[in-house]
Amino acid sequence: MTRAEKQVNFDRLVETATRISGEIHAESVGKTLRVLVDGCNAGEEYPLTARTKNGRLVHLKGDSQLLGQFVDVTITRSTSWSLVGEVRSYEL
Repeated sequence: MTRAEKQVNFDRLVETATRISGEIHAESVGKTLRVLVDGCNAGEEYPLTARTKNGRLVHLKGDSQLLGQFVDVTITRSTSWSLVGEVRSYEL
């Protein structure tokens, strides 16, 4: 198999994975999920990152005091590789 053929196959694989991930993420929009806030994105519109129980990346607005906390988040939109949510409730 030539390098060009390998590249075509790889591109098709990435396109398929992107489509499937996007479909899975789109199903989460409107749902409230419990996530673990696990990181910060300095200077970003959504300064916090979190993970669902299935390891899906969620971008959030909020204060760094939420780091390490489980919070309930309503998913407001999705991309192929991440979700965006609004914090609904949490306990410190």
